[in-house]
Amino acid sequence: MKQDLQIERVWPTSDGGAVLSPFEASEDFTQECWQASEVIAASPADCFFSFLLEGHEVVRMLIEDPAGSLDGYDVAADPEDVVLIDFMEVAAGYRRQGYGSRAVELLKNRFPGRTIVAIPGGDEGFWTSLGWQRYEHIQGGEKPALFVSPRVTRVGSITGETLPL
Repeated sequence: MKQDLQIERVWPTSDGGAVLSPFEASEDFTQECWQASEVIAASPADCFFSFLLEGHEVVRMLIEDPAGSLDGYDVAADPEDVVLIDFMEVAAGYRRQGYGSRAVELLKNRFPGRTIVAIPGGDEGFWTSLGWQRYEHIQGGEKPALFVSPRVTRVGSITGETLPL
């Protein structure tokens, strides 16, 4: 990458609650929830991030309130320590160039010392390439696998704690 990405938080707004997508309409991003005028119901604890390259948006990310998200997974993490990536998408013309990896690195820098957890959204190879650990839910295929940044270790029991952002 010749240029470096910049991270920008585009939501929440001060009033929280159900909102229109905080992103501009773009054919570079395929998920409907990213499109302008799409109504989304977000928790006030959720955050939307945009990653910019010379002012052009190349990555979008949704950080969701992780409350209860680790229930049923054999993952040890301090409840105050978790940041959950619910969804991330790299713009079509920027895929497979390292921008997704760099966006995750910037997110980790924004939340130093916190455990980053991701719901893969279909591309498990990306998270594996980052060296993240895959965790299956105790119900198997009924729930998606989670990927956890390397600083988390496995434990012998499932805690059932809720994890605020």
